[in-house]
Amino acid sequence: MSDSFYHEFAPAKINLALHIIDKKHDMHLLDSLVVFTTIGDNLSAKISNADSLKIIGPFASSLKDSQNNLVLKAIKLFREKYPKSLPKGLSFVLEKNLPIASGIGGGSADCAATLRVLARFSKYDISNDDLLNLARVLGADVSACLFSKVLKMQGFGEKITLIDSLPSTYILLVNPLEEVSTKQIFENLKRIDNDVLPEIKQGFSNVEQLTNYLLTTRNDLEEPAIKSAGIIKVLSNYIGNISGCHFARMTGSGASIFGLFSDEQKAKMAMKSIQDKWPNFWVEQGKLI
Repeated sequence: MSDSFYHEFAPAKINLALHIIDKKHDMHLLDSLVVFTTIGDNLSAKISNADSLKIIGPFASSLKDSQNNLVLKAIKLFREKYPKSLPKGLSFVLEKNLPIASGIGGGSADCAATLRVLARFSKYDISNDDLLNLARVLGADVSACLFSKVLKMQGFGEKITLIDSLPSTYILLVNPLEEVSTKQIFENLKRIDNDVLPEIKQGFSNVEQLTNYLLTTRNDLEEPAIKSAGIIKVLSNYIGNISGCHFARMTGSGASIFGLFSDEQKAKMAMKSIQDKWPNFWVEQGKLI
């Protein structure tokens, strides 16, 4: 430990493709292509007399029960696993920029960022494998968010395979701020024995190649999500038809929609178009990491 203050970025997690391939022990097994963005939350921590969490930002009010926040759960688990490795207290500030329960892994990203911060504060040498073991306990998406790189996520989320390369790609993210029930979406799945993702033999050299691959894939949660919130289909079709958009789809369990662009200006124009048409929706534009 060399400093008394650390900051970590918690990027939004995007499921470019999400196949549900089985169900075991009341949990669904998946096969998913995941990327991360320059859009996300910010987490900072400094040494204090006691552990605490302050939540700020545009979606702070959505996290009413901070005691159940994954940030605090990560701190508690870390202290249990590595007693006396951390300072007596750490004061965390979470800037919540991502909407809650929106299918872009905000809570899991915050949790993973917390683990990275704790490893930096720790007087012990904490390896990536050590953090992964903690991540698996904290949530299905936390392992992927710990890497925050292009990857395939399989099984219950615990099997991670990094992808070699990704082209320079801009992303538009839109959420109608309409709640959808993840539980109900999974219950409405017509089948849970879908085929796995097509093989990715290498990384993607350009957006067209990435798009052609995505056209052979699905988000198996999109159809049942649309039954709960028809605006998902409306947004997906609208974004997909915007000039310069190569591909659009719902990410995760919804209700966020992404659009992929190779031109930053067209992505910014698309964001303006969404803001003009749906001024009350959450919309951000960034780049894939």
